[in-house]
Amino acid sequence: MIWQVTEAVIPLTVNTPQRLEAVKDMLVVLGRECPGILVRVVPQYHIERHTIQDAYNAIASGLLGVQHKWVLYLEDDVELDPCFGEKAAKVAAALSERYTVLSLFSRGNRDLQRLREGELHYERRLPRFTYAQCLLMPNRVARAWGKELLTWADNEPNGYTGTPDIALGYCCQDHGWSIGSVVPSLAQHLVTPSSFGHGVCPQASTYGQRVRPLVASDGQEGYAATR
Repeated sequence: MIWQVTEAVIPLTVNTPQRLEAVKDMLVVLGRECPGILVRVVPQYHIERHTIQDAYNAIASGLLGVQHKWVLYLEDDVELDPCFGEKAAKVAAALSERYTVLSLFSRGNRDLQRLREGELHYERRLPRFTYAQCLLMPNRVARAWGKELLTWADNEPNGYTGTPDIALGYCCQDHGWSIGSVVPSLAQHLVTPSSFGHGVCPQASTYGQRVRPLVASDGQEGYAATR
């Protein structure tokens, strides 16, 4: 089972009560749904005068320390699907050979339409923005991303301060790795103050959606979205 060879990395902003509660809830779901998973909670922003580089260093320390074959990266302001373990394991079994990194949170403008048309995953253009709320990746990607973050504060594109998400895109582009977004999303972004000072908390329009078998007129079986 994938969870026995998976390590979860959760950078935690410890001076934000909402994030502490969110991580507690995540740990409950992971413990129940992902038997055998190892969880690494990495404190960040625990000092009064922190910098963006301090945050990157904290995230990098968690990523560079991973030992397991797979890494589940979770931001500290997400809610996980109640059946997260089973659903994520099925996604990994079906798509891990097609995409290097699997994004289990997606906020694409066309996500609902994709789901209704039976399109349950799509490749992200690199190095375009990829939400990092919930990512499943091989160990080698996590370590490469961690190394990228150590110097990312000096290499951020103009207008993109505090963006570990974009660092992942550049890292994957440099290594020839692909990122696939999965719908429906298996995590939801909670509305909490941004650790990096960003003003928006994007929501996944497909979170909580289910898929049911749908037989088309040509006899081919596909999927349609349903509540």
